[in-house]
Amino acid sequence: MRGCIFHPALSLAILITGAGSAGAAQGPPAQFDLSASSEAQAPRYIEVKGHKGATGPARIAIVNFTVEFVDSREAAPTRADKPKKKARSEDEPVPHVAASVAIALDRSQLQPLVDTLCDALVENLRNFGAEVLAPADFDALAGHAVLASALASAPTRREGTDESGKRTSMFLSAHERPALTDWSADATQAAERAAARSDGLTLLDAHFVVDFLTFRDTDERMFHRKLSPSYAQTIRAGESRLRLVRPDGGVLTATLKLPVQATESPIGRGRTGGYAIDEDADEDGGNDVERLMVNAAVYYDQSLRYLGATEDMMLAATGFH
Repeated sequence: MRGCIFHPALSLAILITGAGSAGAAQGPPAQFDLSASSEAQAPRYIEVKGHKGATGPARIAIVNFTVEFVDSREAAPTRADKPKKKARSEDEPVPHVAASVAIALDRSQLQPLVDTLCDALVENLRNFGAEVLAPADFDALAGHAVLASALASAPTRREGTDESGKRTSMFLSAHERPALTDWSADATQAAERAAARSDGLTLLDAHFVVDFLTFRDTDERMFHRKLSPSYAQTIRAGESRLRLVRPDGGVLTATLKLPVQATESPIGRGRTGGYAIDEDADEDGGNDVERLMVNAAVYYDQSLRYLGATEDMMLAATGFH
């Protein structure tokens, strides 16, 4: 499932907009080694909570397979402390400090990618000896009705806040199936357990987050902090996870504990802020908007390959290998 994804070479636009604030950020992750086996890397990258069953699950229903592609976020301040004020003449231009960045993603390119990842998961589970129900077969069971209130239409957009500040995302579900949009809610988890028990099934719920911007501290002095943006494509730690809910009520969760960073940044190097400007783009926001170019073919290809590697490690960590 780590083969290449076939997409035409495109370019994406990044918008840099007005000022804002953001929280502290994780340090820059190390680049992930795609050539290493999933079993070898799983202990380092995946945290497992819960108890593995004595034997592999005989019947599995995938109730949720979603990927959240972050396409805009606030940039962190360059310093945590307030900058020193200095006198400025009336003729001296005010420097533009970008505080928000956004990438333009094409859903027609992303949806097949998510579908492929889910199909690969089904194939791998079947290769491990599990019976995976077809979506239509699960929809006909009583357990699906129990979960209906927790499901929402996808694709959609999501807003949220993390340690790097506010963000918005494109939220896609495999084959555009209704998705669990709030899996952590007590009511949703209770519904999953009830559905698994009523049909004697193990339910699988997977969610991944692909980000394009991290922040790193570039000031090595003690008690000083300078957060600088790092345009690196990563699978976010903490939010990317795979859950197995068994008929006996047991839950096994594999969570990404370290970010999975792609080898190549999809954002090209250039002369402004280290990134290339699209000179022909419309200046919708005047000085508050700059459009930067991104290699879309790289973004989509790496999304498929590194999400696939993350999925493989989670399967290995939960005992499927």
